[in-house]
Amino acid sequence: MLRIELRKVFNTKLLYVSIVLGCVSCLLGLISYGEDVAIYRQVGREELISSYQCWLNCLAMGSSVYRLILPVLIIPYIDSYYVERTSGYQNFVVSRCGRSRYFFSKWFAGICSVAVVIFLTLGITMLVCFTLYPENIPMAENTYINYPYMQEFFIEKPVQLIMILFATNIILSMIYYTLGFGVSCHAKNRYEVILAPVEMYFLNLLLSQFLNVPALSPIAVVAPFELGGLSLTAVLCVAGALTSIALLSLMNCYRKDIRELP
Repeated sequence: MLRIELRKVFNTKLLYVSIVLGCVSCLLGLISYGEDVAIYRQVGREELISSYQCWLNCLAMGSSVYRLILPVLIIPYIDSYYVERTSGYQNFVVSRCGRSRYFFSKWFAGICSVAVVIFLTLGITMLVCFTLYPENIPMAENTYINYPYMQEFFIEKPVQLIMILFATNIILSMIYYTLGFGVSCHAKNRYEVILAPVEMYFLNLLLSQFLNVPALSPIAVVAPFELGGLSLTAVLCVAGALTSIALLSLMNCYRKDIRELP
């Protein structure tokens, strides 16, 4: 069953549209970094040019819009369960493989699609950055990170920090996908399912601004170096709460599915 669902995922054209959109949104950060590079070359400081710093710039700073459209990138397969459920196709499949196997295969295939989109978006961006610029170790004077310990870690172990950011971006995207998937049994139309993760993402952004709690912002996980006033404990607490809500919504959807459908 899972193999079938994964084939459906990779036959979804919107998946590839999301990858292209994600790469474009990240690579817009090359514009502002290119301006910095021109200045470094004019003053004879080419050692300041770093592919690692370029990638960080593409992730959030400068002209990158990736951090704003992240929830849009995770929606290509999110309405598949809703469509099959409302069309009656689900009953045909369930009669052959079982309800729980179908439901969780559908969900797992979806989070796999999310992981692929985010990984390729950040990975292709990284490849472009490393192709354009040398792998110079980042220097403190032009590394714009709000936290000294994170800045030091980035300077000493840039690859490790980048891998951590890959992981946090993928995990956060999976959480928002699960929140959206959990709406499937309650939505009146497929657009409610598609828009659910986007609405939740921006609701978190607005709440973090309104309550002045930076840890509530998804940017605290997407690009923590860009926000001030964060603490690891607060970020982990918010992430844990969001994960719990996502899993509860998933299980509630499953229970509702069992009750309503034969």
